[in-house]
Amino acid sequence: MRVCIIGYGNIAKKHIEAFRAHGCEIVASCNRSASSNEAARQEAGIPKTYTDHISMIETEKPDAVVNCVSFEHIYSITKSLIPYGIPLLIEKPAGLTVFETKELINLEKQFSTKVQVALNRRHYSVIQKALDSIGGVEHLDMMSIEWSERPLATKNKKGFSDLLIAQHIYANSIHGIDTLNYFSGGINDYQTYCSASEGYFHWQMAFSGMSDKGVITNFTSSWGSPVPWRILMYGKGKRLEFAPLETCKVFDEQTQGFSNIGPEAFDMKYKAGFYLQTKSFLDLVNANNLAHKHSLESTLNSMKIAEEIFKKLYVDR
Repeated sequence: MRVCIIGYGNIAKKHIEAFRAHGCEIVASCNRSASSNEAARQEAGIPKTYTDHISMIETEKPDAVVNCVSFEHIYSITKSLIPYGIPLLIEKPAGLTVFETKELINLEKQFSTKVQVALNRRHYSVIQKALDSIGGVEHLDMMSIEWSERPLATKNKKGFSDLLIAQHIYANSIHGIDTLNYFSGGINDYQTYCSASEGYFHWQMAFSGMSDKGVITNFTSSWGSPVPWRILMYGKGKRLEFAPLETCKVFDEQTQGFSNIGPEAFDMKYKAGFYLQTKSFLDLVNANNLAHKHSLESTLNSMKIAEEIFKKLYVDR
């Protein structure tokens, strides 16, 4: 399969590794700067580079395109690509509002374009193995996620505006929200709670609810007192703790003992989740229909929750 990639940052490099692991050829890269294009040629061995993504796909006519530009540009680039009908793997978030996400969903359907959002936590092998240990996701009773961002560190490192830092609810916290929403079976019955005290983005946010499959869900995030990311799952006499997320510690009620579950080898060799995420996308490319569980539409519920939190913290206060 011939693949073009838009953007050449750290995440793009991880995508390139995963696609090549599946035997794909990265035929071209598109970047705004000459230095990034030079790096794509020299570091990754990509034979051709462009500064305009439309020129690239019209010239190369690839089998698929990976869009991994910076998060504030993903929507506009994706919107311009969907009418070409080429399968797209796009980094998150698809849009920075629910409206933008819905607009892309409508375009996806209008042009029958296969689009998958790269939410790699959905594809962690360690999570799947842990769920298998309780008999599958249908035996999940309750799930909690602790997430956080470090706004001041982001400000100092990347020089983002306050708005772009606030939008990390979409750009990165969406990982935590979506992981909870995806594995619990869709959360439509929930309440959000937010507070913003003095200090640089000293934000606290949470939501609690019941998923469509009856799983009790909780999400907490403190930007003022950041904590390491952690996932807790409860079901069938077992407590599953992912901290760090790529590992799992299991407490068994019956034996009163602890055991560990590790990831598959490919999640240690490549960025966790990327190998199976790429496989899922390649399966989609080769499928005869557009319906799949990692579609743009599958992210809409998570975007709704993220937007409600964002508005309470940044817009309405």
